[in-house]
Amino acid sequence: MGPGGIGKTRTALEYLDQQQRWTRVWFVTLAERHENVADAVAARMNLPGAAAIDRVLSQDDALLVLDNLEHMIDEVATWVTALVDRRPAADSCQATSDTNQLSDSRSSVPGPRF
Repeated sequence: MGPGGIGKTRTALEYLDQQQRWTRVWFVTLAERHENVADAVAARMNLPGAAAIDRVLSQDDALLVLDNLEHMIDEVATWVTALVDRRPAADSCQATSDTNQLSDSRSSVPGPRF
């Protein structure tokens, strides 16, 4: 978390590149506002719909990283919280430039911090 331009995305990509923990990683940028977060994420993951996200993330070696989400943080936090509630062992990480916008600590810290 931090102001734009300090390298959060670059750091996240470098970290992921060095890790051997996950064999399937999705790095999803939500730079534009979307009516439905799950549908937008599914589209960027090239999945047929939001229900498919749970299936692909159910594998122990899968990670979803969300970036550029500060303009819709409440919607993303709600969706990620529900996703983590369904998959308690799942890793998640979110990058945002506004630390005051994180509304649920479970949706902001379960995975590695960048």
